[in-house]
Amino acid sequence: MADSPLTGVRYYHNHHNIDDVVQFTDSKGSTVPWNYDAYNIFLLKRLANHINTDHIINIHYDGFCVNNQYWSDEFLEYDYIGSPTFKDWTPLANSLKSHNLYDKAPNTWYNGGGGFTLRSKKLLKALQDPRIDTTLSDKNFERCEDATISIRYRKLLEDEYKIKFAPMDVSLKWCTELLTGLPYSFGFHGWTNIPLFLSEDECIWYIDNLNRRDIFHGSPMVQRYVAMCLISYYYRAIDHIKDIMADQERLKQKQNDYNR
Repeated sequence: MADSPLTGVRYYHNHHNIDDVVQFTDSKGSTVPWNYDAYNIFLLKRLANHINTDHIINIHYDGFCVNNQYWSDEFLEYDYIGSPTFKDWTPLANSLKSHNLYDKAPNTWYNGGGGFTLRSKKLLKALQDPRIDTTLSDKNFERCEDATISIRYRKLLEDEYKIKFAPMDVSLKWCTELLTGLPYSFGFHGWTNIPLFLSEDECIWYIDNLNRRDIFHGSPMVQRYVAMCLISYYYRAIDHIKDIMADQERLKQKQNDYNR
């Protein structure tokens, strides 16, 4: 089974013409097992040392570029473009009606989700400012590096370094995350969205390469994925993930029996 952190990058490699990919590994060439603190520190303070282009696209394992036709040079006018997502994660994020939530409660959203982001070298250099702290905030929605950039220190970056953050309308063109029903963006973040963008066979391929810890009964992510499959009439994909969960349950039961 493929390492899940590379899944989105492998898809990108297979389907798009790209000039360069920077992959960070340990000394043996294996995927780095990031923890929360290490990932935040690296993205905020060390990534700049490895980038030689004006802009980069930072891709998580569940970030995908799928619609080349929706690329716009307008994107390059900004120093940071992230996906629209919730400031504070709530069960509403898993609702099929999440595409209506922005109109109802715009203050609960920010357009800085980091799993599929465009970032400029100018931004990466500005993040070296010692006032930009890498310690985790006590606010839940500021616990990641993306919220550190686009919420916690946004004013400092805008005022002192003239960093340009994309407005919401540009972010919607860049990436879909929780605003479901909008498959007209350049890319998307979140594996629960793949039925909206990829073929059924590609969905099955992705799930086969997803870390099994993300697939378990009662998971809201699995529930949302199944809902997106229903919208797309991907019944084979639904049966496929149900079979995986059944296998997981059988293995869990065997382990429980063994430990008795």
